[in-house]
Amino acid sequence: MNYHKLWHNLLPTIMFFLTLTIFSMCTTNVQAVVDFSNVAPSNDNVLKAAPNGIKIGNLFEYPTVYSGSKNINNSVQILKAGGSNPNPVDVIQMTGNEDNAVGSIWGRMTNPDDSTESYNYFDLTKEQTITGWIYVGPTFNVSGDGIALVLQNDDRGINAIGRYYKKAGLLSFIDPEKNYAASGESLGVYGGTSSPATVSNSTEFAGNAIQNSFALEFDSFNNSSSSAGLKDGVEQFNDKKTDDLFDALYDSHLTRETKGQHVAWAYPGDPDTYVRKMALTYYFFGMHHNNVIFNATIGGYDSLTGATGKDAWHHFTFTYKPDKDDSNYGYINYVYNDRETDGTVKPYHTWDKRPRDIDDPIKIDLRKFNLKDGQTKIRWGFTSSTGSPNSLPGYNDIVLEKIPAIADVADTSGLYDVTQKRAIKDLDRRDTNPTDSDSDYTVDDGDKLAFNYNLKYNSGAIGTGDITAELQLPQHVLYQNDSNNRIGEITYPDDPNSVTYISASQLTTSKNADGDEVQTLNLDLGALSKKSTEVNIKIYGTANAPISNTLTSTTVNPEHTSYKSDYYNADVMSYGFKITNQKLQIAASKDSETQKVKSSDGFKLEGTASYLFSSKFSGDDLSAYGEIFDANGKTTNIKSTWTVPVAKDATTGDYSLDVPKAP
Repeated sequence: MNYHKLWHNLLPTIMFFLTLTIFSMCTTNVQAVVDFSNVAPSNDNVLKAAPNGIKIGNLFEYPTVYSGSKNINNSVQILKAGGSNPNPVDVIQMTGNEDNAVGSIWGRMTNPDDSTESYNYFDLTKEQTITGWIYVGPTFNVSGDGIALVLQNDDRGINAIGRYYKKAGLLSFIDPEKNYAASGESLGVYGGTSSPATVSNSTEFAGNAIQNSFALEFDSFNNSSSSAGLKDGVEQFNDKKTDDLFDALYDSHLTRETKGQHVAWAYPGDPDTYVRKMALTYYFFGMHHNNVIFNATIGGYDSLTGATGKDAWHHFTFTYKPDKDDSNYGYINYVYNDRETDGTVKPYHTWDKRPRDIDDPIKIDLRKFNLKDGQTKIRWGFTSSTGSPNSLPGYNDIVLEKIPAIADVADTSGLYDVTQKRAIKDLDRRDTNPTDSDSDYTVDDGDKLAFNYNLKYNSGAIGTGDITAELQLPQHVLYQNDSNNRIGEITYPDDPNSVTYISASQLTTSKNADGDEVQTLNLDLGALSKKSTEVNIKIYGTANAPISNTLTSTTVNPEHTSYKSDYYNADVMSYGFKITNQKLQIAASKDSETQKVKSSDGFKLEGTASYLFSSKFSGDDLSAYGEIFDANGKTTNIKSTWTVPVAKDATTGDYSLDVPKAP
């Protein structure tokens, strides 16, 4: 007859998990607006510091001239990386350092090598994300006028541009028609007027804009000089022959709709976007702004002392999702200035984002695009201008990271506690989940961890090109190799037999955004395309809390991972989490500690659980798992799981576990 001898007090395969309640403090961030006009870096230095971006190639097209009563040159230039240009990546220069400049550039809707194939479009039936960087400068808060990300279905196609328009007078040779591309506050997309006396109503004014359109503006100059503020709750105006009121409307609470430089959205071709205001002699047009990010640093620098080229670039993310129930609507969100120039993602609670609440999405009306029956794809691109009154001419530049129709790639990261067999949530997003338990974000000292990184290619006309990845690994973790000197693996779900193991010898060190030295991996992932749609990276480690004789909780900050390729660039952060040095101790009862049992019989394990530092239990049930192995370390398939109740505030908990007989 076979017998199993079980030493209960040494059994490593019976594990208990506990939810600990840890309190965190909320902080308030205050940002100051500082004038950097005397420390502005040169344009060459800004271009040299351009962040990572994709190749522009033939993905975009644009007219050279906007025809009209006077022809206006399109100010756009593509500054290719290298050669005589100082920039290390391709840059779209929307305007040079010129006054009254206007520019536009649009995704090429059809493949130049095959006119039957769609190319760089915006599909309203799919989730879409556009990310990149903008530079507006060189002078803080004065260089005009900014950049607009535009979705449009204008019949003029790539020739669509915001315009100044005035009908000819009775004597046209004395008072001719005026019709030409609008600069200044129009940003190249909104309606414009060459004089406050030439457009009589909002419908006519909106007709001068890019039609059937949506615009997300990054407005570096607040157009409000036509406003003289309020007097007894009534708007006052500077009655001069200058229409400069776009950013000076008041809401129903008599508060300005915009403040300072700002990010906001509107429908440029919709008459309801504009409001005509009358002074004694002239009338002016204000513009309604939606979901405004106030006092954003657009024309300015992220440095309090001695701005450099890298401080000039500001990151943006624009995301669109279709309404699954009503094809007339979609939802957007946008984030501004959420990253350092090296791609490190700033803490989530510091982001300038709209909507503020992710559970309250911004709804847009797709009927504004006047789509034809069955049409789902529209044109997208950027417009820009200079020339507002009291502004200075400046550069408006763009570096693109992700564009959906070329290579739509979803990038995610995650953390799994292998010891506790549960996913750990991202501590950086803790504020968005106030009802969560702190244990959702906490691992125990010594827990085995798996850091997960995933790239999934959804669609695209080209694919990414070969991707290189730099992973800066979280601190307070031991990345110990296994018997084969491996610390992780790369897998490709489209080819289940293809596994690339990551060796401990590949670990190097680099400095993170805080100047700390962190362990780092540089990996070649290959290209993602229709043939190879996904790649997974797993890195294994062990939580390693600092030594302490008292109960402590160590915060592990997120670390940066960058992906680079010709047509896809992105940055993600590892999850932030906490490590507690509190450990659960299991003390078997004397009668249960050593037992001699038949393999055909079940048996019982009994004892007491307590914490190393005598902490109190939260009242949540404990989870236990047990498995028995034979003398050769092979499983006997005798395994079970249990739930163990423990009273709230108790310092010990008794357990009694029934282990089933062998099957």
